[in-house]
Amino acid sequence: MTAYPRPPTAFNWTVFVSNDEVHRYAHINLIRREPRRYQAGDGFIARIDSPYLPLDQAVWTTKTRYGEAPVLGKEAWNAPSLEFFRWFAAVPAFDGVTQGSTCVWFADLRFLTPGRDTMPFRFGACRETAGGTWQAYERESDDQRTPVQ
Repeated sequence: MTAYPRPPTAFNWTVFVSNDEVHRYAHINLIRREPRRYQAGDGFIARIDSPYLPLDQAVWTTKTRYGEAPVLGKEAWNAPSLEFFRWFAAVPAFDGVTQGSTCVWFADLRFLTPGRDTMPFRFGACRETAGGTWQAYERESDDQRTPVQ
């Protein structure tokens, strides 16, 4: 089990229970007795604070490390071009597959912040053909990628 502090208060934490194949996590607030209700117009702080629930009401989410096709996911994850991301990512999880050239995407769940519109540190390995060489890319959006040099 691992826990990471979250904004905007010292009482918000994301707790991870992980093994080699899957992460289970929950966003909790250590002192809250009732959920904070967010309504449109409450502002940015309320938007990023409200997903953190009282401990006894925690909602657990599951994310796999390699996706629904773990053989392909593990092959991409272990590609030499993703060595930098394997070194960096403490809580790596599958973030999708795109076609055209096959791209298998991963994210570091340490940086998952509920209420935020984007998530940083999303990288993947792409190849043009089955059996081709995997190249590393940063995932800018669902349809935009930038090569990693």
